[in-house]
Amino acid sequence: MELWSKETMDKVTGALRKDASQQGYTTGLGLTNIELAEYARVLIPSLTPFRNSLPRTPSKVGSLTTMWRSILSANTTNLRPTLALGSAGVTPNTQEADFMASYSLISQGGRVMRDARMLAEGFDDLQALSVQNTLIDLMKQEEIILLGGQNFTLGTPAAPTLVPASSGGSIGAVNVSVAVAMRTLQGVQDGQSTAASTPQVTGALTGYTNGSVTATAAWLPGAMCYDWYVGLAGGSLYYYGTTTINSITITSVPTQAATATGAPSVPSVPGANSVNTTTGVITFTAIATASACNVDNSADTNSMNGFIATLVGGFSHVGNANILVQNGTGSMASGASVTSLNGASLIGNGGTILQIDNVLDSLWQAYKVSPSKIYCNSRTKRSISDLMVSSGGTTTLVPIQSPDQRIAAVGGVIPTQYANKAGEGFLDIVSLPWIPQGTVIIATEKLSFPNSRVNAVFDVECQMDYTMTPYPANKQYGTNGGPRYEYDVAAIETFRNFFSGAHAVIQNVGV
Repeated sequence: MELWSKETMDKVTGALRKDASQQGYTTGLGLTNIELAEYARVLIPSLTPFRNSLPRTPSKVGSLTTMWRSILSANTTNLRPTLALGSAGVTPNTQEADFMASYSLISQGGRVMRDARMLAEGFDDLQALSVQNTLIDLMKQEEIILLGGQNFTLGTPAAPTLVPASSGGSIGAVNVSVAVAMRTLQGVQDGQSTAASTPQVTGALTGYTNGSVTATAAWLPGAMCYDWYVGLAGGSLYYYGTTTINSITITSVPTQAATATGAPSVPSVPGANSVNTTTGVITFTAIATASACNVDNSADTNSMNGFIATLVGGFSHVGNANILVQNGTGSMASGASVTSLNGASLIGNGGTILQIDNVLDSLWQAYKVSPSKIYCNSRTKRSISDLMVSSGGTTTLVPIQSPDQRIAAVGGVIPTQYANKAGEGFLDIVSLPWIPQGTVIIATEKLSFPNSRVNAVFDVECQMDYTMTPYPANKQYGTNGGPRYEYDVAAIETFRNFFSGAHAVIQNVGV
């Protein structure tokens, strides 16, 4: 006898619970089969192009951290080698620095009820499906961490500057107050941010009936999006919206928190996750007011520092090596090119992009490196593509010889590579699925330096690569208490960037 799952039973319940009295055997009698496609369709986006491109290096020893030493200069003061005949060569100063990165545990748990597994027999293997989907989601979260994980804070946002206008909105003769909080790439996905800034007020907008206010935040390197809180001076400031550039035009004064993010590439409203240590249930609580946004959650002390953190952070010497710290608070800068357009749009420049050309030139002048990748959001990639074509980067000639060719023509031009006018070669233009609009990362994957001993400029070093740990069958009283089978899928790893100065990040890119 074939067992039907609850899902299948729900599909047929409506047809069975009816009066089956009909004249003869008609289509309305309900004696029909149920066509249920084999297997459940998994509709979970799990694209991980950045993770997939990284070399994974196994660690040779067990350790809480990984360390490496770098020779930064063989001649720190550029001593001239020109000497009088018969003279001995002068020995220049060599600069060396030690660096350290901490390992991080990434883990996702899973649970399969015995009864559910049995009821799915003949339809799907719930155990295999559960483990597969857990690994897929872990890899997605790993992609976000490898790009945007950060265990140091962004910093404290300054009060934004406000510029009122007598048109463009519906603000009347009131005194508007605005505060801002900022998020890392991890925070873009789960809503966790810095604490809100001190509010800034406009002063009384006397005579206004259709007014608006433009608010601009002082950029903190590494901030990927901005949460804005708006209200009347002296009252509650409600969540108004989120932008991926450091400015916003406010057209009304809210009396309750907005429910939309305000930015299509930001999946979460500001909030925080809390875990019930007894049940393991995770609860997300949205932050509706600036007063509730009073804890800095921009640093994740359990996280490794991902690619962006290695660019925007600084280094501070702790113990035996340099570790990453908040931008501007360390003793040594990362060396990366980190800039903000403050909402300005990219500019086409003879088939390339002016701002990207400037960054490539600065990297060549400073370090003689030739980057290989441009990482960005899909919308930013489209903007780059359109500007490259419209400014003369591509000339398309379509000779039409026959009616068949006329209907076979394909519209659209998509540049996939970018010519380096300063250094050497071409850069691939890669759209990353989890990076928000407004940020462009320029990465160098290989060094052309002789005897650099760097096979890959950045990689993942693993103490333990993906491992599933099953637990014995267990139970708890009540609904869905069991018997049940639980497991973890986990890895212990860290991100290593051997040469931060070989890369660049451009933030607050307008469209």
